[in-house]
Amino acid sequence: MQSEPAYRRWGFSISIFIATSIIVAYAWYLLTATVSQYEVIFKDFGTKLPASTMMLLDVSRWMRTPAGYLIFLIPLLPAVLIPRMGRRGVEANDLAAVMRQLRWVTLLLFVLVMLLGLQILAGAALMQPMNSLIQNISSPGTHL
Repeated sequence: MQSEPAYRRWGFSISIFIATSIIVAYAWYLLTATVSQYEVIFKDFGTKLPASTMMLLDVSRWMRTPAGYLIFLIPLLPAVLIPRMGRRGVEANDLAAVMRQLRWVTLLLFVLVMLLGLQILAGAALMQPMNSLIQNISSPGTHL
């Protein structure tokens, strides 16, 4: 009989680690490469940027520092926590154990929804200065 690999005994999921690493790497790329290009465009506008855009640009600048690479530690959390959630078998009549499992699943879904919301807010933060510029060009003097 073949024994389990060491990472399985520790409760670590390589597939979850790889999946979350891809998501984090994509977010890091967007914040470092794409948003930095928008920063150059916004400097050419010569107008005051909305607070949300300034915050996104600040996060992008921080991500380009050595401390920004700490984001790559995030995939370790779900890779360790998710396999441990279902380790113990849950009997159908053990309502407390079922509720604990549901709380974990609810927490993870909440985090995913929050990340989606942050992505939508980031997109809006990048579009606000563009909309202001278009309005100022189309009717100068009537918009602030």
